[in-house]
Amino acid sequence: MQMTDADRRSGPSGAYFAVLAALCFCTAAWADSDVCDATVALPYAGQAADFDAREIYQRARTLTGNGEYDAAILEYRQLALQHPDNVDYMFGEAQVRFWSGNNECALHLTSRARHLAPDYEDVWKLEYRVLQAMREPGSEAQIDASRLESFKRAANARFPGAAWLREKEAADAAVLRWETGINRESLDNGAADWQNIYAYIDRRSADGNLMALTLTEHRRFSLVDNEVAVGGAFRFSSSWLVDGALRLSPDADFLAEVVVDAGARKQLGNGWLAGVDLRYRQYPDDTVNTWGLNVERYFGGFRAAYHIGNTRLSTSSSFMHRGVLNYYAESGSQYGLTVAAGDEVEIIAPGQLLEMDIGAVSLGGRHPFGERLSILWRVGTHRQGSIYRRNSVGLSVAGEF
Repeated sequence: MQMTDADRRSGPSGAYFAVLAALCFCTAAWADSDVCDATVALPYAGQAADFDAREIYQRARTLTGNGEYDAAILEYRQLALQHPDNVDYMFGEAQVRFWSGNNECALHLTSRARHLAPDYEDVWKLEYRVLQAMREPGSEAQIDASRLESFKRAANARFPGAAWLREKEAADAAVLRWETGINRESLDNGAADWQNIYAYIDRRSADGNLMALTLTEHRRFSLVDNEVAVGGAFRFSSSWLVDGALRLSPDADFLAEVVVDAGARKQLGNGWLAGVDLRYRQYPDDTVNTWGLNVERYFGGFRAAYHIGNTRLSTSSSFMHRGVLNYYAESGSQYGLTVAAGDEVEIIAPGQLLEMDIGAVSLGGRHPFGERLSILWRVGTHRQGSIYRRNSVGLSVAGEF
């Protein structure tokens, strides 16, 4: 259709303005996405089509659950290249971004996911938490109070009576987890069985820091020792995590009176981690010091780890090797195999520490029931030199508030 002289004199047409508006919108959307894309390198960008999305998604969830946020973001960025409109992938990355402190990117992702799936309540809940965080005085990216209020009105209209709209951010961000269980070990060669009953609770904050308390009753050699342990894990940067624990057993008959654990792990990229750990044990008549080196790798739904430890008594030194393979199913269930061999210092009777060769194999699993309850089980066998073999079984219940 040709334009008339009147059309030419009247200026740009409505179609022109529509095209211009579309270009502006796309430019703004592209600039907004840079809030996320510029945060992390994309080593696999050219190879994204070569990867299975379900495998990448499971790996990202596994890394997230273990606090490896940078590695998880790399996986979610690959998913974004392959499936830019998948709301589940968008939501998963938004969680990691929020927990790692990138509120601006988290807000961009949740807002986009909410518009793609307006009835996805978990997305609304996460966006609400992000908006609350961006109202805090120390937040790098601030928002106006009107934006938060506008969001709350829209959320109330879509989810009338939603309890999460009235919860405080601090209470919503922190998670309390608990676990209680029993382990029993049957010894051969006429030795009495061992048993421990424990109760554990921890508090994990949104930034991944954790504080924990454990109370345990140990029964060995027809004696009973009680132990209390306090510990924590703290993230000092995006790639470093340090942890430690202090275990006390007053008036111990067979346990160490004092145990001090300390460790550090560093993310090396592409699912690799490396770390070091130290343990000090003080018995009434001797001191045992142990150091260890660890390396682990996450791939697909699996985690493989290797540990080498050196234990020193006052007159001897020994090495022990341990390998672990974990599998994390999409259903939320977890399975683990542990194999250990080498030399180890063990208390074989009250006041008797002995270094001997050991061999051990154990299997364990964790199975969720509903959103906040899990059942854990474990079985294993442990050869303690030529003195005895311990066959163990354990069962626990775990949950969160």
